Amino acid sequence: MSGGATTIIISQFIFNIALLLIAARIAGDITSKYLKQPAVLGELIAGVIIGPYALGSFLNSPLILNFGEVAFEQVAQAIPGAHATVVHFTLIDVISMLAVIILLFYAGVETDVKKFIKYGPSAGLVAIGGVVFSFAFGYFLTQWMYPQGGQVAALFMGAVLTATSVGITVRVLMDIGKLDTPEGVTILGAAVIDDVIGIIILALVLSIAAGGGEGGIELAGLVKLGATAFIFWFAIVAIGIKFGGLISKYVLGMFDDLYAKAIIALLIGFIIAYVSTFVELHPVIGAYAAGLMFSATADKEVITKHLHGIYAFLVPLFFVSMGMQVDLFQLKDLPMVYGTLLVLLSFVSKIFGCAIFALPAGFNTRGAVRVGLGMMPRGEVGLIVAGMGLLEGAIDQPMYVAAVMVSLLSTLATPPLLKPFFEKGGSGLKSET
Repeated sequence: MSGGATTIIISQFIFNIALLLIAARIAGDITSKYLKQPAVLGELIAGVIIGPYALGSFLNSPLILNFGEVAFEQVAQAIPGAHATVVHFTLIDVISMLAVIILLFYAGVETDVKKFIKYGPSAGLVAIGGVVFSFAFGYFLTQWMYPQGGQVAALFMGAVLTATSVGITVRVLMDIGKLDTPEGVTILGAAVIDDVIGIIILALVLSIAAGGGEGGIELAGLVKLGATAFIFWFAIVAIGIKFGGLISKYVLGMFDDLYAKAIIALLIGFIIAYVSTFVELHPVIGAYAAGLMFSATADKEVITKHLHGIYAFLVPLFFVSMGMQVDLFQLKDLPMVYGTLLVLLSFVSKIFGCAIFALPAGFNTRGAVRVGLGMMPRGEVGLIVAGMGLLEGAIDQPMYVAAVMVSLLSTLATPPLLKPFFEKGGSGLKSET
């Protein structure tokens, strides 16, 4: 390919990125300002609208919304007789992977590890209840009503339902002044534990998908991978808690510029994300663990503040690109009963599962229902799991669209359902009733 042609293609790609970012910003602002919903929903919807299955079908030209495929030839060096491996991908795939790694790293840094430890017991019960019921409902429903997807697809749909995005709940609780209530604190703690369990489940499912899926699912292998994921996560976080002061002083402290501190922390996150692949974990697991490590350091606020610009630039591209892969017409190939039940069970599994396990943690029925409702939204976490499943080829288009609908509807339904249960008043604790 000539230098001139290469320049044109790269320039076209940059122009396309600009179009996606403009669409993401406009849609995100409209969603947050006027609809009072998370910007991520607007970014996703923008991707659906401008994607190749909607408006993009008219705009897809040599100059507009054209993300051509790139062939990358990787030769296994130092291996006699090794053949070259040609990997095909689009540049937007690379940007999306980079964005999701940054997203998970940033989410890890923002996690309050101390609060996680303090409210661990009661929050742990709530998280386990929600995860067990959600995963079971998603897995067995898919196996029963959509068997053509295969066992790996059923595992992914179970993982989609286990995810919890507590951001919308936190905003609702802050608006009504209930964030520091026993229910609010328990929801926050359970969401952190839920994330950890969800990341481990995602690691397991990604590993199974990478191994070919069918026939490769053995209990011993799952236990080994689960233990590896937990030990890896625990080791990274323990390093952050134990040596947080030393990391801030001798690693990040070498740099006076605050932006440099944040960038170095992110680069370390990239390295840990890469290292995680050597223990058969997906890079996003390593990125999340690295973020948790830095969340225990004195530079936590410096990192989040000075990485926000990078986060705001790249992360919307992930959600827009995920929206662009949604073909709503594919819903016709998905059994209506399955799609409807999947959405309904995504509601019931969290509300019922978390509420049942909140009762032995000291909550009365009122408080338990509040906790269950607070754990209901899937939001961007569900989208990440579904997106990874689609990128890995583990789920098909109809299933991906169904997962997106679960994420959208559960997030939209949380505020109108949660507010009335708090506004009615009354303690949610058994000891105060």
